[in-house]
Amino acid sequence: MSVRECVKWNLFYHCWPLAKILLTARRGMSLSKFSALHIKRGQQVIDIGAHAGVTASVFSCCVGPKGRVDAFEPNPALRESLELARARNRWKNIFLHYEAISDSEGELEFFKDDRSIATASTFNPNHVRREMQVHGAQFSSIKVTTTTLDKFCERQNTGPHFMKIDVEGAEDTVIQGGLATIRKHLPIIWFECWCGQEQGKPVNNRLSHIETLPTLGYKLHVATVIEKGGHFVSQSDAANIQDLVPLGSEILTGPPIGIDVVAIPPHKSL
Repeated sequence: MSVRECVKWNLFYHCWPLAKILLTARRGMSLSKFSALHIKRGQQVIDIGAHAGVTASVFSCCVGPKGRVDAFEPNPALRESLELARARNRWKNIFLHYEAISDSEGELEFFKDDRSIATASTFNPNHVRREMQVHGAQFSSIKVTTTTLDKFCERQNTGPHFMKIDVEGAEDTVIQGGLATIRKHLPIIWFECWCGQEQGKPVNNRLSHIETLPTLGYKLHVATVIEKGGHFVSQSDAANIQDLVPLGSEILTGPPIGIDVVAIPPHKSL
């Protein structure tokens, strides 16, 4: 960890009120800034696709000692990093689950990104093919244990206030397997969306959740990539949260792109 990273995380863990002020004062939008603004102390966050635990650590600071962060990551190559993130967090409120959230319980074939950065592991074979073609990624196939969001929350007798889903093109299966929980608790949902068209065909056919969530009263907004004046603007230059643009067909059917979407439930406004 660099000196800068060390200073940042010490500030997060030991002086969160100051870190929160600095974070929310930054221009533009990011998951960390949105979390600091909208996740309250004492709440439960479910982090699906936790990777190395960076986002879970931010959520831990947001919910405080009486809150809870359930982090799911099935990739065995990331367990050491996750355990380190849990060990160093101040509140000891991160609970790790080395299974995958999907739309069924059992076992599924999981495509593990074998690059050192390991960012594209997924259940979605179309996403694997595109990562190999565009980025030269290499994958191996393993079997992982799966459960559903509904089954997990039923066993825990609880429900989330906020969910982050980053599962590389398989977000629909997470949401379809958690509709009862989502309908009951109406959490804010932040999810990655791999979308657009290539040669007249959708690059991702697994977008059923884009149609399902609005039927529950959710409003979908592009959170970290915004099309403005014919070009894409990164999250650091994006508009303030009050100006997030609705997710529309022009983005879903435009050039291939990965974006973050925030789904706002009917009882909450930005």
